[in-house]
Amino acid sequence: MNIFLKQATRRPLFTTLLVLLLSFSVLLSCIGYSAWESAKTQKSEISNGYTTIAIPIEPDLSNLSPEEIATALQNRVFADNAAQEAPQITMVDRRCLLSAHIAGSRSLSSSSIDPSEYNTAFDGECYSLAVFALRCSGIREQPTEGMFLYDATFSVEEIVCLSDAYNTFPRPDSVHIYSDVRESNGAVPFEKGKTYLVFGQYQDHRVVRSADGYDQVKNENRYIVPFPEINSSLELGSYNGLDYHFPAAGQLPWVCEYTGSVTDYLNSDAASTWREDIVPLCQLNLLVFYHVLW
Repeated sequence: MNIFLKQATRRPLFTTLLVLLLSFSVLLSCIGYSAWESAKTQKSEISNGYTTIAIPIEPDLSNLSPEEIATALQNRVFADNAAQEAPQITMVDRRCLLSAHIAGSRSLSSSSIDPSEYNTAFDGECYSLAVFALRCSGIREQPTEGMFLYDATFSVEEIVCLSDAYNTFPRPDSVHIYSDVRESNGAVPFEKGKTYLVFGQYQDHRVVRSADGYDQVKNENRYIVPFPEINSSLELGSYNGLDYHFPAAGQLPWVCEYTGSVTDYLNSDAASTWREDIVPLCQLNLLVFYHVLW
């Protein structure tokens, strides 16, 4: 200590500069610590003020073998389960459609510029949602690989709700429903000759480029995928060793029988769910500019 004091008194300029340098260093450290604490506080406030939404990406299953598809889907399930167990997860919300809409805007389908470039992965469950009035013209049971499938054919009585993105080509006059979605007891929810309202995903003929512009591939059927099959709100049943699915309790109906005019039926009290919930839901999704399937 005495040596330091002697050096300090003998070299006052050096001592003064050293003290100033040490003071400046302490000041910078205090400023840095204060900025660090301030950044931590701001980060905490921002984190508390916003919620980060993570949406899983569906695996690309194109050009894969059945074994590779099964592996990819299984890995998707593993990743989903692992994510749900992460400590950062505060809530998991599963729904069919997560959508955003700007009031007064009009959206475009992925095929608006080039009809042959329609991308089902992008807007399949928006623009293709539809409500049809159909008359059943035939039903064929088609058990396949342990699944209790059926192929029901229909003539189109009236199109209640369908995106104008399909106006490029003639509207459908017939459709098929090829599915294992049945009644809870395994019965097909249709009878030949009867009329039904059906809510689901419409699948039109594919569109390809041609010498004259664009043509539809008409050697394949048009289909409607039942709405419960889209959002996976299904229960599993079994009949004679064959598996089938039926809508879970509490879900919106996807099919109902009606008689007479479909317009009169939709205006009746019996069709209040279709008139007030299902048709508006379909119309809303035709206006959505972006959506994802969870």
